[in-house]
Amino acid sequence: MFGLPAVTTAVLIGIPLFWVLYTIGFLVVSRNWAREDADTGAVPGDPAGPGTPAGPAGATGGDVR
Repeated sequence: MFGLPAVTTAVLIGIPLFWVLYTIGFLVVSRNWAREDADTGAVPGDPAGPGTPAGPAGATGGDVR
């Protein structure tokens, strides 16, 4: 391609191609995440998730003793 070595051509084509395929794969895998969160009762922005006790332990997601 334009007189470039084969390895350079492979890198110039391969990295963007990998990135596009990776992005498409991520979008396919994550397309139902909102529905799965709704099914489990998770609240967006809640770092601890469902079933976590309120208070300091629930705020950090850790165990306070």
